[in-house]
Amino acid sequence: MAPRSFANAIMADGPVGYWRLAETTLSAPAADISPPQPPNPPNNGTYSASGITLGQPGFHGGDTAALFDGATGRIVVPNSATNNPARITMEAKVRWDGPTGLQQRILEKESFAGTTQYGLSVMPDGQVHVELRMRSGASQHADSGTNFKVTLGAETHVAATYDGLAISIYLNGVPASTTVINTTPIDIDTKWPHTPPNDPEVALAIGDRMSIIPPDTRHRTFYGLIDEVAIFDKALSHQQILAHYQAQFVGTCLDDPGTILRNEWCLSALSKDLSGTLVLAGSTSHQCHTPPCKTLKTTHHLKLRVVGHPPCDSSTSKLLDGEIAVDRLVTVFDQDGLHRGFHAGDFVWQGVAGLQVDGRISGVTNVGTHRLPALTDCQRCDAKGVMEGRLCGQVTSTSHPELNGCQITADYRIKFDPGTTGGQGAVHATLEGVIICPCRE
Repeated sequence: MAPRSFANAIMADGPVGYWRLAETTLSAPAADISPPQPPNPPNNGTYSASGITLGQPGFHGGDTAALFDGATGRIVVPNSATNNPARITMEAKVRWDGPTGLQQRILEKESFAGTTQYGLSVMPDGQVHVELRMRSGASQHADSGTNFKVTLGAETHVAATYDGLAISIYLNGVPASTTVINTTPIDIDTKWPHTPPNDPEVALAIGDRMSIIPPDTRHRTFYGLIDEVAIFDKALSHQQILAHYQAQFVGTCLDDPGTILRNEWCLSALSKDLSGTLVLAGSTSHQCHTPPCKTLKTTHHLKLRVVGHPPCDSSTSKLLDGEIAVDRLVTVFDQDGLHRGFHAGDFVWQGVAGLQVDGRISGVTNVGTHRLPALTDCQRCDAKGVMEGRLCGQVTSTSHPELNGCQITADYRIKFDPGTTGGQGAVHATLEGVIICPCRE
């Protein structure tokens, strides 16, 4: 469901269980790809024979997701040494398809039948709910709060941590709630060692709970997509969770026709004037023999001041006045910096009051596109000192909840001083596009 950059971010923080749910058949194991921890085997799971549909279109151009029917689907992961952590982070990407009248489990492991050891759920009103049983025997609960809910029918990144003192819940990388439950650190209950070790009563379930007594009578199945399920044996920091959330948006655009058609959207106009500097960081030439060609590859630092362009700029877009920085803008030119080329680079856009957008620009250089027959104001086919292309980015940090999950898509035109080595100096630019937000009703 998420691109490889998301999986890399998860793996970098050392999960003790990580299930991408990219299998194509229910007979295959739900593979745990977390780093090996010898002598412990991977925490591979078993799909139920029904209630789960695999191979569903995922989010942001990554692998596929698992669709749970809200009634019977479940993945069972046997009890093990590594899925009994004393501290924990639980994390997943979900698309909640609505209430069923029951608390829907994203994941849950039980201390014994009907009593949660640790669990992450969505309540009927959309709040995220966390349950933990302490080694003292006390059960503790926390909710994300009425102002932070999973959006119906939209992708949500959900994470919850416990550091021995407090439960913290995050939605789309944003802290939703922190609930202090202990005055001194207390470990989560453990079922390891346990007799028998593979006792199904204390197995980990994904998409439902176990509750095998009485057998198969107390399902709390998730209704919607689940993917990228991970557990850690430590409480990750807010910065780590935010980095996971942001990683999935590197270089992505909302350009999948199925996603656009399936969901509803709200748009706001984006119109900006840009000015700044283009600084050459390095360049190399290459002579290719097959086919014969010569190219110049350059790396630049691009920094742009962003101001609104009235009357086209919307009130929402005013929050994006600030600065765009492309630390590594790479361009490949035909022959030298005075000929046609293509460019790409990842940007960080800092707006008002902590608003941040991360994404990518990519396009063509020294190419004239504003000409006949499309436009009457004719230009030459080659326009030296011009970069044109598309900017796509995701809001990754904001103090404005209405912008959570929103994306920027825009066309830009940057004018710079050209040169045989790629050009540098002062730049001026225009940017026209839209802010795209999921409809929340």
